[in-house]
Amino acid sequence: MLVDDIISDHMVEGRARPGDFVTVKVDRIYIQDGNSPTLARLFKKHDIQRVFDPSRVGVFFDHSVIWPNAQIAARIREAEEFCRILGLRPVMT
Repeated sequence: MLVDDIISDHMVEGRARPGDFVTVKVDRIYIQDGNSPTLARLFKKHDIQRVFDPSRVGVFFDHSVIWPNAQIAARIREAEEFCRILGLRPVMT
């Protein structure tokens, strides 16, 4: 199956079989606006100040592009600051 081949090609070692837990190398990581403030707080709590490769991390603002209230605006500003600190470029969709 195609999925098995893709997973096996990205595995750290060995080949994937249905039902196995595997460790894989990822091509890209995507963060959306609803999760970015939570991730920002976790990064701050654990003093993480960089990502493995900023060019392979996408941050998308697609749920709250037009801010309906001050609380959402503050969350988006927090997410934008998180992106700035990590050298990520957020995309508004």
